Amino acid sequence: MQKKIVSPLFIALFIGLCSFTVYQFGKNQILIDMLMSSLNQAHYSPLKIDDDFSEKAFTLYLKRLDNNKKFLIQADVDALAKYRKSIDDEITNGTFEFYDLSNTLITKRIKEKENWSKEILEKPLDFKTDEDYEIDGDKVKFVSTEAELKAEWKKMLKYQVLSRLDDLLTNQEKAKEKKDSVFVEKSYDSLEVDARRKTLKANTDWFKRLSKITSKDRFSTYVNTITGLYDPHTEYFAPKEKKKFDQSMSGQFEGIGARLQSKDGILKVSEIIVGSPSFKQGELKAGDEIHKVAQGKNEAVDITNMDMDDAIELIKGKKGSEVRLTVKKPDGSFKVIPIIRDVIEMEETYAKSAVINNKKKIGYIYLPMFYADFTRNGAHRCSADMRKEIEKLKAQGVEG
Repeated sequence: MQKKIVSPLFIALFIGLCSFTVYQFGKNQILIDMLMSSLNQAHYSPLKIDDDFSEKAFTLYLKRLDNNKKFLIQADVDALAKYRKSIDDEITNGTFEFYDLSNTLITKRIKEKENWSKEILEKPLDFKTDEDYEIDGDKVKFVSTEAELKAEWKKMLKYQVLSRLDDLLTNQEKAKEKKDSVFVEKSYDSLEVDARRKTLKANTDWFKRLSKITSKDRFSTYVNTITGLYDPHTEYFAPKEKKKFDQSMSGQFEGIGARLQSKDGILKVSEIIVGSPSFKQGELKAGDEIHKVAQGKNEAVDITNMDMDDAIELIKGKKGSEVRLTVKKPDGSFKVIPIIRDVIEMEETYAKSAVINNKKKIGYIYLPMFYADFTRNGAHRCSADMRKEIEKLKAQGVEG
């Protein structure tokens, strides 16, 4: 009997489409059952779910959980290793003891290390002792004790501070050589404080991102560990990630047409896309800070200190709907800007062609990325666009 071959991409999309209902009812077991059914029936090379599969899943998941070995100690790994050969049984039985323990452990350890980071960077660091610090996580082992791990954290943070301090000293020397009139020389101690402050800020931002990783996000990592054993291109998408994937693959989205960036909890406009609703409306400019978002005449929601993805979701919306942005202009004044959302096409992602005249008339086609109409909104498809560009070049009489 012939086996139907289905691309890994199809499996990723199929599971992503179904996942909303699964998460809505918290049914991780249903998700796993659906995942394994899809992989076993539709994947071009299904795997045997046995102890060997389990050991490979354990190794890959542990790497994704703490690749740099900066959160877990060997005792944590040993506790997880009890499930090294039973992940296959948990998949079959629909149990999640291994995942639940891993999620509890890593959440606890991340919180502990955040406190370590603040504590270590409170005081000046000693750079007079010769020490080795390995930055490649694959070349180090999990340490045995909390004291050893804290010593590793101190070396890691010392390395980060030293890198910044070196940059500051180098820049100061260059400014002195150029005899910069606005340059004010700082003492070594002052530069060391600056380097520690910048390192603390970077680590605080990192821990903020880590704290936003939910149990659903980690379960996605666990599920993707399973799919990753089949091949590198089979992937499970949670609903939010599925939506992002569809938009990136289609080269279009519904919104206002402004590129945004977040800094210190404030969402700032970095660029207005030409031809977009924001461009046509004319009042929103690069450099504006967005403080509140209202859906039409509804009450505005304060988005300062809101997660960037969540804030952007409030700004995006269906074509033809109105969003009202309360923005702070560079001069400090506030303004409410109403914008009617529309479909924005990212023209830079689409296929383009040109004719090169160099002895022969040569047609050149540039395809920046693959794209398809997964949004079903009449988006471009790279196959159709490539065909159009080829026909266009033929009509121009290219020789190759």
